[in-house]
This record gives sequence, C-alpha cells and structure tokens, in this order.
Amino acid sequence: MKSAEASNMQLGSESNGMRSQEEAEAGCPLKVHEKRSLPDCTNNAGSGCEDQLRDRVEQQFESPASKKLLVQPKSDKSQIEVGGRLAGENMDQSKDAADCASQLCNLPDDLLLRILCFLPLKDAVKTSVLCKRWGHLWALVPDLRFSCYFFPMHQRPLFMELVRRACALRRGSFIRSFSLSYYEMSDVVSEIKEMITSFVTTCGMQDLRLDLLNCGNAYTLPSSIFSCGTLEMLRVRSRCIIKIPYPISLSNLKVLILQDVIFEDDDSVEKLFSSPLLETLEISYCNWMKCKSINIFAPKLQHLTIYSDIEPGDDISNERQVQIDAAGLKSFHCEGMINDEYCILGDTTRLVEAKLLYAPSDIREEVIADIVVARNVKLLWFVSNVKELTLHIELIKVLANRDDVPLFGSLIKLRMVGEIDSVAVEGLFAVLRGSPRLRSLYFTR
Repeated sequence: MKSAEASNMQLGSESNGMRSQEEAEAGCPLKVHEKRSLPDCTNNAGSGCEDQLRDRVEQQFESPASKKLLVQPKSDKSQIEVGGRLAGENMDQSKDAADCASQLCNLPDDLLLRILCFLPLKDAVKTSVLCKRWGHLWALVPDLRFSCYFFPMHQRPLFMELVRRACALRRGSFIRSFSLSYYEMSDVVSEIKEMITSFVTTCGMQDLRLDLLNCGNAYTLPSSIFSCGTLEMLRVRSRCIIKIPYPISLSNLKVLILQDVIFEDDDSVEKLFSSPLLETLEISYCNWMKCKSINIFAPKLQHLTIYSDIEPGDDISNERQVQIDAAGLKSFHCEGMINDEYCILGDTTRLVEAKLLYAPSDIREEVIADIVVARNVKLLWFVSNVKELTLHIELIKVLANRDDVPLFGSLIKLRMVGEIDSVAVEGLFAVLRGSPRLRSLYFTR
C-alpha cells in the first residue's frame, strides 16, 4: 500500500498535479479499487496525459452514490452512521407530513368547508376516504357546484348520484349557492325539478344557477324559485316556461340572467323585471311573442343587456313596446335583431355607455324595413347622452341622408363594428357633425 501511495505521489509530481483544484478542495482521496494500467506520462507530461487521467478520475466518481461513499471514511462504522442519518431524515420527513396532516384534520369544520369550496366536485368527493370525519364533509360545503362537463358520458349516472346524495344530506340546512350544469337532460327533468323544489326555499339560498341544455320539450320552471326571498343572484339558461306566482317574493334579487326561457304572459315578465333591488338584468334569446308589452320598472337597475333574434314566423310589424323605466341606468347593450320598439322613460343623464349591435338592413321587405329604421333612430335618441357608444355599421347606414340624426353632445368615444362602405361613411359623417366632444374613433371588423 505504501508503494502504491508513493507511485501515486510520484505520478502526481510528474504530471504537474493531475487532480484539479476543485477535487483537492473537496478533500476526496484518490482511491483506485481496481488495478488499472496507466498511460506512460514520463515522456509526455503535457495536457494530453493530464486529460486522460482526469477522464478516468471523473468516470470513477461520476455516480452520485460513489460521491457519497468517497466523502466518508471507508469503514463499516461510518457507513452505519451515514445510513442511520439518512433513515433519520426520512423519519423526520414522515413525521413532519404526519404532523401537517394532523394539523389539517384538527382544523374546525367551518375552515375545512371553506377549503373544500375551492375544489372541484370530483376532488372534494375524494377527501371522503381520508378518515371517518371526512366521510360526508364534502357534502356540507355551503357552495354546491355540479357540472356534468367533468364527467364522461358513461359516468353520467354517477354524476346524478352525487347530486342526489349531496342534496339529500343538505336538505333543511344552509346552502349559500347552488349551481347545476347539465345537458341532454330529457330523462332527468322531473327529478331535477323535484330536487330544486325540495330545498330552494328552505335553505336560505342566495345564489342559484341552472344551465340545463338540450332538455327536449319545454318544461315549466318550478314556481318555488320565485318565492325565495333570500335570492340575490338567479341565472337560468334552459328552454323552460316561466310562470310567476302571486305574490312574488324576490325582494333581495340583484342579478337576473335569463337565456332561452319562454314567457307566457305580460304579468310574469313585469313581476320578474320589477324587483326593487335589481341592479343587473341580462335577457338572451328569450321568447316573449305571447306578450303584448314588456315593462321593466327597476329603480336600482344599472346594467341592462338584451340579445334578441327574429325567428321564422315572427311578426316584426307588431307594435309591442319594451318600456324601460330605470332612473339609475348606466349601461345599455342591445345585440341581435331588433323586433320590438324600445322606449327608455325618465331621465337618461346617468347613462354612460351604450352598445347597439344589430343589422336592420337584413330585413328585405321595404315596408318592414322602414319600420325597423324608424325604431332604430328613435332608440339612438334615447341613448344620445352617453359618453361611450358602440354601433354596428349597418345601424350607421340608416342615418345617411336623414334630417333627424340625434345629437351626441356628451359623446367622447365612438366604436364602429363591421365592414365600412360609402353609405356607412355618409352616416358616420352625420354622427360626427353632431358630436362636438368626440375624442376617440375606433373601427373593428
């Protein structure tokens, strides 16, 4: 062994210090475990020999396990100490994880329920296997959100079973919000209606959202929804019939969003759209052809959005009016095809922003086209006090060569949507002549 060390020392001096400075600083002893033939460096002490020896050293100690062994003295006692330390570290980590899990389980139910509120339904259900305490905890969260879009088609029965179980466990207890998204639901319409009826008025619900699509024939929405005095937010996206009972009890309703619903009579519309605290109203592609007039009386209303369309067989020449009495209205959006006469009553000085995106020139019949143009010009007069206005190019065209173009004395920003042509340019000049405070003009295709 001494001769080997002497040979190594002599070889190191002849090769001008084979080991790198980093290895020397690391204190790693150069130990050769096999008898290897070394290159002849006596006649070539240059960089080539040094590189070959460095490569051999790096190959010898390139694995992480070898490095860990070499930094420790090679004795059974030291190896036991290393193994014991690693085992101790693993035990400490396991203990820390157990302590963390214990601390989580020791949290009060209210805080755990708040945590579960941020998890998707499928992940929240998985926590039921943690321990006995977590078994039904997922079903006690105050916000129940069920969406079938996270379940493949073959797991739809499992999805409905989760909904049934959660609703059964929560019957009679507080539910802050309930959201159900489901499509192709013709086979479960009756069950969902019964489920909503059983707890919507007894649990103090504040937020109800129903996205029930492709349900086949139109069904009647449970009237108990409109007797829930605690509701602040109601969204219904489904082909359903709305019949409002008397008396209606939506005294706290602030946000109402309806899509594809069918109104049967004028009274139902007026009762629903006249909630005293209503601030946001959005009506999308609803069917109210059976209504002779539509009255929106909401003193707190600030944002009104109406998406409409003309279906085959609709009588666009009818004289139905949509009267809007909302002194606090700040924004008014109307998109699609306008087939009603809109009338904004009262003071409109608070109206800041309006968006009118529909194409009246799509109506080819000359008589009906004249009716639509007159309605559009009248509506523009109602929103002439706004500061921001977005108009479809086709709506601008109706203002070309007319003498009754509104004056937009407060207009600051004007946005045009659609392909512009020579007729649209004439209409645009008519608007610009009546907009002395205009600062920005945008064109969007």
